[in-house]
Amino acid sequence: MDQREARKQACRQYDKLRTDFSAIMFRHDPVGINYDVNPDEYDLEAERIVPQLRTLATEKELLYVVRNVVREMFGSISGTPEQYEAMTHDLWQRWQQERSIISDE
Repeated sequence: MDQREARKQACRQYDKLRTDFSAIMFRHDPVGINYDVNPDEYDLEAERIVPQLRTLATEKELLYVVRNVVREMFGSISGTPEQYEAMTHDLWQRWQQERSIISDE
């Protein structure tokens, strides 16, 4: 695979991961903005989280990033710690899935 094709593939993987992260966040909805008609509501937050994933070693580090992004985007932290922990667990599991796909290539 040449460099151009590798870059296109990486962009497709990034887009899929970002979309999946947004969907996970929408499902957990710690901020309370899921009205069943706005599934893209967490797209911006996902766009800010996904590029940081390669620097994170643990689920706890991801939780810190998620909470900071939500605080920056919404001005405060809404929801319970349990909501963020459950959501972060699902996000981390999806990231681990992606990492195993990347390492298999």
